[in-house]
Amino acid sequence: MKFKLRTLVAGAVVALTVFSCARQEMTTYTEAENATLAAWVQKHAPNAEKCNDNMYIEWIERNTNPGPADTLVEVGDWVRVKYTVKTLAGSVVNTRDEQVARIEGTYTPFTHYSPQLVYMNDPNVTMLEGQYEALQKMRRDDIVRLYLSSSYAYGPNGFGDDVGYGGQNKLQAQVPVIVDSFTLVDFEVDPIITEQKAVDEWVAQNWGLQPKDTIKSNFYMQLLPPFPIKRDSIGSKLDSVVQIYYVGRFLDGFVFDTNIDSIQERVYGRIVNEGPLQLAASDLVGDTVSVIEGWKIALKNACFGDHIRTAFVSAYGYGIQGAAASSSSSSATSTDLSYYDYINYMYYMNAMYGGLGGYGGGYGSGYGYGSYGYDSYYNNYYDMLYYSNLYGSMGGGTSSEDEEYIDDGIVSTEIQPFEPLIFDIYILPVEGDAVEDSNDE
Repeated sequence: MKFKLRTLVAGAVVALTVFSCARQEMTTYTEAENATLAAWVQKHAPNAEKCNDNMYIEWIERNTNPGPADTLVEVGDWVRVKYTVKTLAGSVVNTRDEQVARIEGTYTPFTHYSPQLVYMNDPNVTMLEGQYEALQKMRRDDIVRLYLSSSYAYGPNGFGDDVGYGGQNKLQAQVPVIVDSFTLVDFEVDPIITEQKAVDEWVAQNWGLQPKDTIKSNFYMQLLPPFPIKRDSIGSKLDSVVQIYYVGRFLDGFVFDTNIDSIQERVYGRIVNEGPLQLAASDLVGDTVSVIEGWKIALKNACFGDHIRTAFVSAYGYGIQGAAASSSSSSATSTDLSYYDYINYMYYMNAMYGGLGGYGGGYGSGYGYGSYGYDSYYNNYYDMLYYSNLYGSMGGGTSSEDEEYIDDGIVSTEIQPFEPLIFDIYILPVEGDAVEDSNDE
């Protein structure tokens, strides 16, 4: 028994010794990296302020006359940020800036180069630690340049992204970086109110409609000419295949998905998504088709030959999850921020809104959300089908290990959380049916 005990103790000592050596080696590397970063900053960025051994900040533009709404960012805020990540040698590895992407030769017309919307959570899991700490020193319109050690950046994973936001080269593990032109574009406490207001304003300006014209809370829909002469509802022909052409846009006009040849050629310079989308009428009527909620509502009472246009908030689209960008190769490697965004958004919804069914309760009634129906619609945010619904036909998707894909550069852009959507949906007439001349009275 004593022998066994001595053996166990000896094993524990060896294990602790190995762990101690490994820890000491890691600490030594960290100290060497921090010393290298400090020397580089002293030589190349002498005006940068030292925040700690892992982070230096250099102010490019500062809001020196802040208004009442220009407070410092706090935990719990949603922020919209723009930035370009570089190595100390100047090689771009990640950017949200279209002009930088064009210069780097990584620009793609499939990518929506826009500020990134992320949530300030505690603990931070949505962004680089350096960005997180810098934001708490910033106000709206502030621009800084950050110099970060790898422990405040991408750490042991490095970063590689081929879905539009990546640079020419991938970042290796444990490499310090520069976050250049890190801009706080905007921040908000509640993006739900923001997107509601944005949709109402856009529809009023472009379609002349008011909130009273919605068919559901924050859901606008219109039937446009030319109208079918014979209105056969989809439900009246359950054995039919419904053929649909469509174009999906963001409020700024960016086309994120379409299968219309002329629009693809004009926007993307080529056709990558040919032919109509085909859905079984029985699936549409039976509500078993895997499309976003906004499409289900639009097509519920639709007829063959209809031209429908819709504008709606994210509760009917991709919700608080959004949809990750993808490419034909999809080889992104990193502490993937889109993944962390998703995890954190779920945490946010559970913490602030009480999880499933919690929205529209105590918090919702105080702000009037219950009257807008979010207690039911925001359950859509938890539906994992929203990652693989209609969106993604522009070249995204997944493959098995046995399949081979040629990387032709096609990507589908990300759809950010709380992103309102606009769709034009064209349902082809049943063969032999006709539509009236749009010039007829």
